[in-house]
Order: sequence, then C-alpha cells, then structure tokens
Amino acid sequence: LGMAPDSEELVNAFEQAQAADLDFEIIATDLGPQYHPNTVKFQISKDNKDMDIVGSSIGAGCVEIVEIDQIPTHSINGRTETLIAQHTDKPGIVASITQAIAKKKINIANMYVARERRQGRALTVVTLDQACPSDLVKQLEQIKGMLWVRVLPSLD
Repeated sequence: LGMAPDSEELVNAFEQAQAADLDFEIIATDLGPQYHPNTVKFQISKDNKDMDIVGSSIGAGCVEIVEIDQIPTHSINGRTETLIAQHTDKPGIVASITQAIAKKKINIANMYVARERRQGRALTVVTLDQACPSDLVKQLEQIKGMLWVRVLPSLD
C-alpha cells in the first residue's frame, strides 16, 4: 500500500487493502517459542506463486524478516537496500551473484547465505550501499538455478 511504518494512515490499512482488491485473512496462532512474541507469518500468493515470510516487530519501530519460505534469514530490517535471491544450492551461484553486483560497481555492505538442505533451495541476502538497478535484477534472474530475485528498498 506504500505506507511508511510511522504513517498515520496505518489505522485505515485494512480498508485501503480491500479497496485495492487485496484479499487477506488474519488468523491468530502460536508460531512457537523460537519466535519473538510480536511475530507474524505472511502467506502470499500471486499468479500461482506462493511465498511465506516470517517477520517480527522488535520495538522502537524496528522490524526484521527472520524467515523466507522456511529458510532462516539475517540482516533484513529495511534500513538498507537489500537484494534477496532464492536459488538452488549449487556451486558457483553465489559467486555469480557477487560478480554481477561487482560489475555494476555496487558495494556489498553485508551478505548472508542459508539453505534448507544440501542441494535444496538456498537463500542469499545481500545488503547494498547503493540502489539496486532493475537491469541487475534481470541479469541475476538469468543465472542457471536462480528461482527468484527481489529487492527490498530502504525504508529510511
């Protein structure tokens, strides 16, 4: 909906989502003791593609994404431009990601790689010092074994 985390319009978010034809349902559940008490799980579907995102509100207006599609994450907090790529766990894919970023002369501030299991799905999270150009995303999507690429722009 394009609202800032401190927007006074947040009180009308449900109505605005309905007006934008966004279907949603809120189900109260216990995600387990491993999660912060202020944690939500989003199950997102669009164009027959599904994604699960688990995120926590950790206080002082700060949030963090802790899991994407059952793979733990790190350093996704909205304070910096963040590139998120899901791919198969195969040699060379992470190197291809970093080489493509380097060719664009973009500095990597932080990087985290995790996998669900050996040769299964992996997640690479890269925080960047500059904005991520759309042609870089398109280039990364062409890497063999890449499942999807998303950019989370800085919220600051």
